[in-house]
Amino acid sequence: MPRVSILMPVYNAAPFLKEAIDSVLNQTFTDFEFIIVDDASTDETAEILENFKSDCRVKIVSHKDNKGLAVRLNEVLAIAQAPYIARMDGDDVADLKRFSKQVAFLDNHPDIGVCGTGFEVLPSGKKLRMPLKHKRIVERLLFTTGVCHPTVMMRREVLEKTGGYPVVPCAQDYALWVNLVSKGVKFANLQDNLLQYRVHKSSTTAQKKQKKRLVHAQVQGKVLEGLLKRKPTELELELHHKLSVREPDFGSIWQMFKWVLVLLQKGPFWLVLKNFVLWFIVSLRRRSA
Repeated sequence: MPRVSILMPVYNAAPFLKEAIDSVLNQTFTDFEFIIVDDASTDETAEILENFKSDCRVKIVSHKDNKGLAVRLNEVLAIAQAPYIARMDGDDVADLKRFSKQVAFLDNHPDIGVCGTGFEVLPSGKKLRMPLKHKRIVERLLFTTGVCHPTVMMRREVLEKTGGYPVVPCAQDYALWVNLVSKGVKFANLQDNLLQYRVHKSSTTAQKKQKKRLVHAQVQGKVLEGLLKRKPTELELELHHKLSVREPDFGSIWQMFKWVLVLLQKGPFWLVLKNFVLWFIVSLRRRSA
């Protein structure tokens, strides 16, 4: 049995797929199985994957119908064999020591269920570090994710606690982290930048943006309910979303101020204050434009 199962669902990933696969196969850590799922790609993805079938570490699963990331991840989890589950996307590049460092960390910290890392954004080259400790990661979930999904390595047992990934149209990772925290799972991030994370020019449609907004409202509603010890109102959810994504709305300044006072009493003071200040600056600039 391998120690790590690496899961990579792909869809129309041809431009960067070979580089992503090579970065996994050339790892200094070698005791892994690499499961790649082609979710009904219509480009040259299938032809590229064909070149890797001879590698005994690689398992390729192909589908003729597209069902999305969460569904495919849950299907692959059912056939993955290893006690550690690592994620990888088809357009990212893993540092060659990524898996050896994460395995060593999880081996030495049996209380940690999810281990992420710092990462470099492509093509800008900007290097981002996530909060390292569980407490800070959980605090960040009030507004956004505290772990970069393609960097993570997780214990299989923690995923089994929640039945795998929530099947939602987007933000599956955010929803999963909140579910895992509610089950008592502990998180950590390594400070090393162990992944090059590719960001593409946005082609998000208005419909996709609305879906993401709805999913975020559901996830943040769960976080806020735990914080407030009651269900947040529709207005509070709307204000919180604007605060989280820094959506300018100077017309709601008084309502936002009252909401922030509630958060300051209940939540992480400096994180709430920082988000409010940034939202206020964006709103003020929009009003002055």
